[in-house]
This record gives sequence, C-alpha cells and structure tokens, in this order.
Amino acid sequence: MPDADWLEAIADLLINLAAGWFGSVIIVPNFTGLEFPFNLIVLTQNVVNGIVSLAVAVRLKKWSKRRKNAKRVGY
Repeated sequence: MPDADWLEAIADLLINLAAGWFGSVIIVPNFTGLEFPFNLIVLTQNVVNGIVSLAVAVRLKKWSKRRKNAKRVGY
C-alpha cells in the first residue's frame, strides 16, 4: 500500500495531465480544424481522459487525507 505522500504526488501528476488534455482540446482545433471526423474523435477522447484523470486525482487526494488522519490518530 503506498503511503499518503505518494498518493498525493500521483494525484498532482494526474491533475497536470488533465490540464494538458484540456489544453489540447482548445489548441488542436486552431491548428487542424474540425473537418475530419477523426479530429472530433481525438478531441472527445482528450476530454474524457481529462475528466477521468481529474476524478482519479480527487479520489487519491481523499484517500491520502484519510490515511494521514488515520496515522495521526494511531490506527
């Protein structure tokens, strides 16, 4: 079981990855356009990856806080 510090580090990494995916949703259409259906699939996939990444990061942050509180209490 990873300790709370590692969980927070992974959560922070996932937050940064989500920011990159959401940024690519904004930047890619400016350079390529949305004429091809493939571009819409890629943009949709980037949005889904960003949302999943944020959701996992939030869960990891909550889990790390619980582990820190349990360690402080003495469990």
